[in-house]
Amino acid sequence: MTNDVYARLAFHMSSMAIGPPFNEYLVQIIRETLTREEAEILLRLPTQLAPLEPVSSNEISQHFEYSESELETILDSLAARGMLFRVRHGQDKKGYALHQFGYGMPQTIFWPNEDTPFARRMAELCIRHSSSEGLTGAFGGTGTKVYRWIPANRGVAFNKQSVLPYANIEQVIASTSDIAVVNCNCRVMSRLKGREPCAYPLDVCMKYDELAEYVVDTGIGRQVSKDEAIALNLKAEEARCVHFADNVMEGEIKHACNCCPCCCWSLGNFKRRRIPRDFLMACQFIRETDPENCTGCGACVEACPIDAVWMRNGVPEVDYEWCIGCGVCTLSCPTGASAMVRRDDVESPLPDLKCLIRERIAGRANRAEVE
Repeated sequence: MTNDVYARLAFHMSSMAIGPPFNEYLVQIIRETLTREEAEILLRLPTQLAPLEPVSSNEISQHFEYSESELETILDSLAARGMLFRVRHGQDKKGYALHQFGYGMPQTIFWPNEDTPFARRMAELCIRHSSSEGLTGAFGGTGTKVYRWIPANRGVAFNKQSVLPYANIEQVIASTSDIAVVNCNCRVMSRLKGREPCAYPLDVCMKYDELAEYVVDTGIGRQVSKDEAIALNLKAEEARCVHFADNVMEGEIKHACNCCPCCCWSLGNFKRRRIPRDFLMACQFIRETDPENCTGCGACVEACPIDAVWMRNGVPEVDYEWCIGCGVCTLSCPTGASAMVRRDDVESPLPDLKCLIRERIAGRANRAEVE
C-alpha cells in the first residue's frame, strides 16, 4: 500500500458501495481539497454504510490523540466546506459520514454555482474523472442500479399511477419532511469548462430530509416548501428535463435532479449511445402509444430527449432498446395518445438506501468471486 495519504484516501472512498471509482483524477481532487491532517482523519471514517449514515465524533476520536472537541472542530470545518456530510441531532450531538458519489462527492463543490479558479480547476478534474471508463463500470452492468428515472408527472397511465406512488414526483415530494434545492452540478461544471451554457433551468437539483438539512445548514443550498419544490419540478418538466432519483421508494429518496441531454453524465451518455440503455440506470417504464388517438403530429419526436422516437409513414415509432420511460414525450402529445407503462422485466425500487447498499455490497462480492 502506498504511503501517499491522498491515494490511500481515494482508494478508501472507492470501496464505498456508491463510492467514486479510484483513478489518478480522484487522487488529485482529494490532494487539492484536503490537508494531510484532514485526509488522515477521513481515512478513519467507515465505508460500508449507506449514504448519509453517520458515525459520532466520539467513535472517530478513538483513532486519534485529539480530544473529541478538537476533532469536532476539524470535522465541522470539513462539513462547512462541503467535504464531509454532517447531521445534527439536537444542539449537542452530531454525526459525520464520507460523501458518496451523487450525495456530495464531488457535487458539493458545484452546487453553489460559484465561478472561481478553484471551481474551474475542480470542474476540469471532475469531468476527467467522470469520463473515465471506471465510472460507468462502477455504477453500471448487472445487479442493483443506484439511480432511476421517474416519469414526467402526467406521463404514467392514470389507471396505473394510483398504485405506483414512487412513479409520481409529486408523491415523492409529499413524502418528505425537509426539502432544499441546489444548482445542477453537471450544468455548472459544463459552464465552468467554458462550454456554451445550455437552455435548461439550473436550480432544479432537489435534496430531501437529512441531505436537505445538510445543504441548508452549510449554506450550499436553500430550503424550499413542498409547493415550491413541485413548481420547480414542473418548470423542469416544461423545459423537457428528465426526473432522476435514488432507486428507492418514495419517502426514502434523498437525492434527485432534473437531467438534460447536453450536460448530464448519464442522460448524455444515452443520447449519444455510448452505453446500453439498461447498463447504468433503472429504467422501470416504457412508452406505449394508443394508435386510435394518435394523429401523427410528430410532437413527441421533437420532445424526446434521447432521440428514441421518429416518424414512419405518419406514425411514431419507438426504439424500445433505448426508450427510458421518462414521459417527456407525453407532455407534448395533444391527444394523450402516448403514456408510460410499467416494464415487467425490471424490478421495482428498493425499500430504502440501506437495503440498496446491502444489495450493492453483495453484488460486488459475487462479482469478485466470479472474477
